[in-house]
Amino acid sequence: MPSPVPTRARDSRQVSVRPAGAPDTGVTATAAPSSDAGALVGGSAAALVAAGAVVLVVRRRRAIGA
Repeated sequence: MPSPVPTRARDSRQVSVRPAGAPDTGVTATAAPSSDAGALVGGSAAALVAAGAVVLVVRRRRAIGA
C-alpha cells in the first residue's frame, strides 16, 4: 500500500508523488549509448579486403596475358 506521505524524489527527473489515475511505471533503466563504430570498422575492413582481391585478380590476369 502506498505511503500517505509523499516521499522525496530520488532524482531531479523523478516526481515525488504519482498523480491520481496515472500508471505507476517505476524507474526505467537508462539505455547504454549505442555506437556504430564497430560496424564502420568492419565494413571498412571488408571493403579493403574486396578491393585487394580485385587488384590481385587484375594483376594476375595481366601477368598471364589473359
